[in-house]
Amino acid sequence: MELKDLLGKHTVDGVVDFTKAETDFQAHINGIVTKDVKKQVGKNKAEAMGNFISELGIEANDLEGVKKWVGVMNNNTNDFKTTNVKLENDLKKALASNTELQTKYVNFKQDTLISGLGVKPEEAEFLKYKFNKGVTDDVTFENQIDTYKKENRITTGKEINTNFEDHNTSSPLESLKRLREK
Repeated sequence: MELKDLLGKHTVDGVVDFTKAETDFQAHINGIVTKDVKKQVGKNKAEAMGNFISELGIEANDLEGVKKWVGVMNNNTNDFKTTNVKLENDLKKALASNTELQTKYVNFKQDTLISGLGVKPEEAEFLKYKFNKGVTDDVTFENQIDTYKKENRITTGKEINTNFEDHNTSSPLESLKRLREK
């Protein structure tokens, strides 16, 4: 029986149940690690089991030493479980904080876009609600803002400057007409 198979058999989510592993290990070596080892399994197998125990890093000469080692490992497992629970809680807090920050960012961005429309604060709240309701997979909040600007003939300095990029060869009135037709 391979140790990795024995431990793998009793591992759940990366945590080894050493109590069950000890029971299986004890059942396997029960007849080997006794006073009559040489009589029961022969000299070669006794030496192999002794080598096996020392290769595991267990400083033991008998079954009692192996039991002590398993007890120490069980205590370490509890420490790992405690650390994992703490890390999971920290991760949950970080994810909640990330979600909160994303929500604040989206609200700030939407408020900034709506403030650019030059509407009153009461109307801005209603427009934000209306635009968010109209958001779909195909229509973004920004699309809703652009549609509102076109329907209400709202222009900003940025849009007017964009239309004068033809090196001022067109008249300002023509540019404004083009903006309103969009």
